[in-house]
Amino acid sequence: MVFEINGYIVFEAVDGKDGLIKVHQHQPDIVLLDVMMPNMNGIEVCQRLRSNPETADIHIIMLSGAGMVDDINQGLLAGATKYVTKPVPPRQLLDIVLEVAQAQSVAVK
Repeated sequence: MVFEINGYIVFEAVDGKDGLIKVHQHQPDIVLLDVMMPNMNGIEVCQRLRSNPETADIHIIMLSGAGMVDDINQGLLAGATKYVTKPVPPRQLLDIVLEVAQAQSVAVK
């Protein structure tokens, strides 16, 4: 909700497979990706997005309750632009998205 209030267009997915479909349909600038999802986890979704030339350059912010060094490294090695441990307040998540967008010169609205 915090993204829509701030003028972002948001597409939601129910699981990893649906997420891949939505990314291919809408070609977003940034994907917020939870690690733990049904049908296909976030690591696999991230790897698939990175391996496809059409989606390889999309910025991926991976979210997870798993914050151990190995978990973070796994997310970053899969291709995440940034790895954020939960819980994260909505306003802080918005700031992280803005940081990634500005650092990568992404149009964010």
